[in-house]
Amino acid sequence: MTPEEVRAARFDKPAVGRRGYDEDQVDRFLAVVAEALAGRAALTAEEVDEVSFAKPPIGRRGYRESQVDEFLDRVRAHVAANPPAQRGGLTDHDVRTARFRPTPFGKRGYDATEVDAFLLKAEEALRGGLALTAQDVRDARFGPSPRLGPGYREGDVDAFLDALAAELSRREG
Repeated sequence: MTPEEVRAARFDKPAVGRRGYDEDQVDRFLAVVAEALAGRAALTAEEVDEVSFAKPPIGRRGYRESQVDEFLDRVRAHVAANPPAQRGGLTDHDVRTARFRPTPFGKRGYDATEVDAFLLKAEEALRGGLALTAQDVRDARFGPSPRLGPGYREGDVDAFLDALAAELSRREG
């Protein structure tokens, strides 16, 4: 399985009267899967098992659940058999394009606005325009996501920040 195959995945609409899975949530998770398969994010088989998607708003149909579930079964099997290795040398592009799974409905994670603001600083640092150390990344703390606001899964963010800290440490040499 390749990142391109994940990005190319398409799912039918559910039968009339069924809502299926929220398309935006599925698409965001598949973006994380593609990043992981490209070696730019961490993802475990357990995380694939644990992902859940809300239903779209009433009156809208999302993706057919059975097709998404079957695809995720293949993703899980691939990730379990071939854990993606973090490639060396994160770049400013990697930081700019990093995507994290949203927190499941009713759960809290890191405040997305705070994480995004920190990543803007990290992107600038990797371009050489701002001083940011590996220790600064390790010391980064984010508030909890609002109850009904955007939040990122803590494990996704933490794994990415570990890779970022390792890259900055390598550059600090």
